[in-house]
Amino acid sequence: MPRVILLNPFVKHYAGSVFDLNEAVYPSDWDVDERNLEKQSRFANKVYLLPDAGNGRSAELSVQDTTLCPEEIFTNIHIKNGPCRITAVKEHPMDPENIQLITTRLLTVQLEGTLYPLNNNILLQSTGEKKFDTIEIYNSLSNQIIQELDGFSDTKTLNFQEAHPGFYRVLLFNSQMPVLELSLFKNFPLVVSPIKYTNKFQCIPTVW
Repeated sequence: MPRVILLNPFVKHYAGSVFDLNEAVYPSDWDVDERNLEKQSRFANKVYLLPDAGNGRSAELSVQDTTLCPEEIFTNIHIKNGPCRITAVKEHPMDPENIQLITTRLLTVQLEGTLYPLNNNILLQSTGEKKFDTIEIYNSLSNQIIQELDGFSDTKTLNFQEAHPGFYRVLLFNSQMPVLELSLFKNFPLVVSPIKYTNKFQCIPTVW
């Protein structure tokens, strides 16, 4: 699994963001016709499938907009100390062409604080009479469920302090039906930027 540094701002992610992603693939508009493969391979620009472009939607990120992150960057760094960022709160089921963002009708979602570990805690507060029976947390990169929690009718805190940096989805259920979906990204603790004309990198703590 490659660990990459974002060289240029991409949708809602800033340059210097670090991602663990699956191996690069050919873009979705790639022509799979064998007669065209050789011609296309000369101009191939592979992409990483980004589960969340920072707005709750997946996107294709060109490999050319990234560089591999040296392993030593995070040596002796507590990698789980990076802050979480809530990227979207959506009603479920959702229309990909018209995602409705929920602000106060059913739920208020916020970080519990701005500093670690509070910036790894997601505070959920119900704003209506609807009770959420069950909560499921998914790793968006693998699309696998990693945790199932009891629901709530008032407030609930989701703790991501021990979660690895990456992309996550939280589904909230009512009467066994998903009614809300939260998207969030847990950052690496450092923003990493290549220094031009050198093999060195500038590293600063991630704030958000």
